[in-house]
Amino acid sequence: MAAKRNLGREKILAPLAYDPAYYVDLTGATDSTPLPETPPSNGVGKSSEVYRAHLRQTLTDETNTLAQKFTFEYWENGAVLPDIEMLIGAYAKREPTEKSELLTALGMEPRHMAHLFTIARHAPDLPKDDPVYQASCTADKSAEERKIEQNRMLNLSMIEADRTTWPKIVSKCFTKGIETLGELADADPNELLTLRGIGEKQLQLCAQMLKAHDLLTDRWRAMLEI
Repeated sequence: MAAKRNLGREKILAPLAYDPAYYVDLTGATDSTPLPETPPSNGVGKSSEVYRAHLRQTLTDETNTLAQKFTFEYWENGAVLPDIEMLIGAYAKREPTEKSELLTALGMEPRHMAHLFTIARHAPDLPKDDPVYQASCTADKSAEERKIEQNRMLNLSMIEADRTTWPKIVSKCFTKGIETLGELADADPNELLTLRGIGEKQLQLCAQMLKAHDLLTDRWRAMLEI
């Protein structure tokens, strides 16, 4: 009788589902018989259909599990790096339609997922037509644009440069209504030459400051070549 009870218990604990290599199992359960990467080549069309059905169901289960874990409350309480890397790994290994379904289930926009890729220590590569990849490029561009705009607003008197020459340049610029780096970048260096005490040396220093703050224009670049 004992032997029969044990046998019955083994049957109950036997794995019932396939687990492809990229399936994220958050429950800790494992499967000793993973789904093969390609359907069996036995010439039977039904086998391919069964394979696709298993794969689709596995992805659906994974999506639901991830959506249940990564709720709004989860992000509010603070995410941990291993969870983030697990999530972006699950996203990266999907096909485009499956990626879209995952984002929808998570309530995420591509820019949100893109932010997670920047946080991870080891982020997988994405194709250039991936919406998350494109969102990350847009975010990088926006950050660069914000930095340039901040530099343009810098007051000339706040910039650290040659303590002998720069203050004199700033004073002369103020008389022309040029008070910020952005206004200096937009100014014509040849017009500044008409100011007393402004020569090629002073213009070269102005060009160096503009270059250091990514505001160098073609007109000012010529001053570096004098």
